Amino acid sequence: MFLLKKYLTPFFYSLSVTVILLFAGMCLLLFTRRQKAGKIVTAAGIFLILILSLGPLPDMMLEPLESAYPPLSLEAPKAQAASCKWVVVLGAGVKTDAGLPLVDQVAPASLVRLVEGIRIHKKIPGSKLILSGGALYNSDPETRLMEEIVRSMDIDAKDIVLESTSRDTEEQARQIVSIVNRDPFILVTSAFHMSRSMTLFKKYGASPLPAPVNRISGVKPGLNPSMLYPSAGGFQKADIAIHEYLGIGWIWLKNRFL
Repeated sequence: MFLLKKYLTPFFYSLSVTVILLFAGMCLLLFTRRQKAGKIVTAAGIFLILILSLGPLPDMMLEPLESAYPPLSLEAPKAQAASCKWVVVLGAGVKTDAGLPLVDQVAPASLVRLVEGIRIHKKIPGSKLILSGGALYNSDPETRLMEEIVRSMDIDAKDIVLESTSRDTEEQARQIVSIVNRDPFILVTSAFHMSRSMTLFKKYGASPLPAPVNRISGVKPGLNPSMLYPSAGGFQKADIAIHEYLGIGWIWLKNRFL
């Protein structure tokens, strides 16, 4: 089931859907007499390219996910987070290559999460930093690289706990709950990923306090000439949103029917 999800999910990504529409439209136009249908399908593919590369749709897709939880506050009086003894950082992928610098082997989202996790850990005396992420597709365990980065930032080894067996968010939730038991903990992950993560952790009886980072929707770069031209960034944002909504939908289906 795990591999089935991994292979099927990209089929629904924005670029995949666009290519399918354009290919189907071309086949209808070139090899059948359904010229009107071919034009409609081709136009749909072109329209999808335009609204994803120029329009606000990708940000609109991400906004509900990234606005679900506010940034974590440690400074507020009697802030519950300040008494947590666990800070959990979820990994976002690696590309193991000894020829690359260490930071280039870790996904950019993982680096942002690590920086926030370290910042929070240093603000809470006595807390432990849990790094979560296993091996996927014959790569090294994600936590090996994450730990190297964390250790390079003067974090004591005794304050680091590794969870190196999980392959996806649900397995992360299950494994981390076995470490923290019923203790409340701070959960650090990307803002777009937080809704799905919180749902899964609560499913396993956990009490996470969300610390979303790495927000990518609604960022205003200011007026510049590049805004007049199509950009691949919209496709990337749309795919992130689609991935999360599919994941949330899968959780709902499992809870209801499986």
